[in-house]
Amino acid sequence: MFLSKKVIICVLFVILAISLGCGGSDSTKERDVSFGVNLIKNPSFEEWTDSVPDGWKARMIGEISSKDGTANRVKKSSVSKSGNYSCYIWGHDTTNKWIGLVQLIPVIEGHDLILSSDIKTESLRKKTGHNAYSNVFARFLDQDGNRVTERKRFTDAVLSRFAGTKDWFRDKKKVTVPPGSHFAEVGVLSTMSGVIYFDNVEAVLREEIPWKTKDTKYITFYHLPGHPFPEGAVEKETDAIEDYAKRIDLGEIDGKIHYYYYPNEEEFKRINVVDNYFQGVKWERKEIHTMKENEDLVVTHMLLYDLGFPPLGLAKGLVFYLRSFKHGWNPHKEAKEDLIKKKIEPLHKTIPETKLKNSDLSTTIPAWTSFCTYLMNQYGTEKFVEFYREADGINDEASFSELFKKTYKRDFKKVDMDWRLWIMRYKPKGESVPMP
Repeated sequence: MFLSKKVIICVLFVILAISLGCGGSDSTKERDVSFGVNLIKNPSFEEWTDSVPDGWKARMIGEISSKDGTANRVKKSSVSKSGNYSCYIWGHDTTNKWIGLVQLIPVIEGHDLILSSDIKTESLRKKTGHNAYSNVFARFLDQDGNRVTERKRFTDAVLSRFAGTKDWFRDKKKVTVPPGSHFAEVGVLSTMSGVIYFDNVEAVLREEIPWKTKDTKYITFYHLPGHPFPEGAVEKETDAIEDYAKRIDLGEIDGKIHYYYYPNEEEFKRINVVDNYFQGVKWERKEIHTMKENEDLVVTHMLLYDLGFPPLGLAKGLVFYLRSFKHGWNPHKEAKEDLIKKKIEPLHKTIPETKLKNSDLSTTIPAWTSFCTYLMNQYGTEKFVEFYREADGINDEASFSELFKKTYKRDFKKVDMDWRLWIMRYKPKGESVPMP
């Protein structure tokens, strides 16, 4: 059997197209994905074929469902925000099999996916033993349909959870598409008792924000075109953080801090898809999103991120020790005043995180800062940093005291007493600002 020249050319063209389409990240960028438009088909649930809205698929969510039992109900409703219909999902206290409606949409890694929907609830509540997924969700998949994240939770992103009875309102959320993603499974679901309605569901892939950047040793600074940092702000932030690093001989860190500067609330709300301004922090990615031209509290915590997570008192003590030099704060002076007033409880009682958070932080933080400063002055900064690293994950008095004795060859409670005696003899010099 002989193939015509036209057929051979077509076959070669297909082979070439396939080979070009499997080239990794470059081909991902060339995929035919639209930006700035709703990628959801039949978003307002106006068209239905039998019991399923066109463009959507009903899927049993096996990851959170029982093998046997009663399923929730998913159906068309004439109660709508706009148009004639919406999607109605009902669950009962005895429901333990969960059906959701899903769509598969193309996405591009690194871009923001904006999820939103009009929502109405009636007597919605969480039942003991049930998950509380009741909103629009997204899961990110590779080109073979496998999840790209290792999250144990069913979703990679979900809009806010709600309860009770609420008339129509719109909820929205921004999520960054993770590396390796080719598709997002976007769906509507409720695993709660009561009723929830969905209408006008949107999933919009946004083009990259054209941030302008400046790299320094520890921080990459970001600003929007036409809205640079105020003059001298980057240098001021850089000088402070690099000085802190030198004081503890920190050296290089694993991944820079990302400092995003917003010129006003409107730009912050637009980019982050929120209704109100609040300083945003993403610890694992070492990101801070702020309108402050200088910020050294969160940024100092990020500087120390790779040293681990010791008891909160120790962590706060080191952070405020470093910041005290820039701000002109004397923690010993403040600790002495509190000690005279008998306001400082034994430090070992504030080692568990919950105990410290429930304490009077205006007293506890200066106390731990003064104690950490005392340790460094008495035994050296290098030993303190070693102790800080080794204390990673400790959250109880016994483990902390054991490590302290191993490192310093002394009992923690006795050193606490020595510090208190030293503080009582301490004579402050000069002025001191309040705790920064």
